[in-house]
Amino acid sequence: QYEPSIQLTNLLSEEGELLTIPLKPNLTIVENGQWYYKLYTKLKNRMVSGEYQLNASTTKLEYLKSILYSISLATTRESLEEIRKECMDAGIIKKSKKPLSYKLGKSNYIHLTIDEGEIFIGRNNQQNEYLTHRFAKPTDIWFHTQDIQGSHLILRLNVEPDDMILSKVAQYAAYFSKARETSKVPVDYTYIKNIKKPPGSPLGFVIFNPHQTMIVEPKKPENYRE
Repeated sequence: QYEPSIQLTNLLSEEGELLTIPLKPNLTIVENGQWYYKLYTKLKNRMVSGEYQLNASTTKLEYLKSILYSISLATTRESLEEIRKECMDAGIIKKSKKPLSYKLGKSNYIHLTIDEGEIFIGRNNQQNEYLTHRFAKPTDIWFHTQDIQGSHLILRLNVEPDDMILSKVAQYAAYFSKARETSKVPVDYTYIKNIKKPPGSPLGFVIFNPHQTMIVEPKKPENYRE
């Protein structure tokens, strides 16, 4: 039997106080060191795995919240069927063996015209995905509320952008989000060419850099009818 503990100087402390480290009396100092190293490695791997699972769960939770937001925007049968199909494709609900009685179109998104150009707004994740990654041009400007569920908003201009136009469209982006009833909403915006979709990420999920952020109050577009 060896000593049940050992006292060592705490090298991580400026005071240099002594630390009492428990030992396994049936093991040598070297064997105790190996045991502690294995324990450290096990706890480190557990922490890495925990962080990965936490990030995955957070992403899934945000995705489910985005679906709830999409439902709040759905005003037609087509919009609800798009969300239903998305949920089946994502494995959230069981796939139906009964085919749709009609083909879902790609033009169910909101289309608004302004003096300076056009605005395209997704009603759900499928439309957001289509507008951002397939429909939009590299020179179009993308808007989305920061860390808040909302629609992808695409601005296509026939003039050079200025602060007045960007502010107006940012207000629209805030309106088409869960922050509609609040004030001082942060809205990120950048050119479409800066938008990337990570492999394997959920519908509507993007990363972007560089970008700018504007704090605005939500405003309903004058020519939008719910």
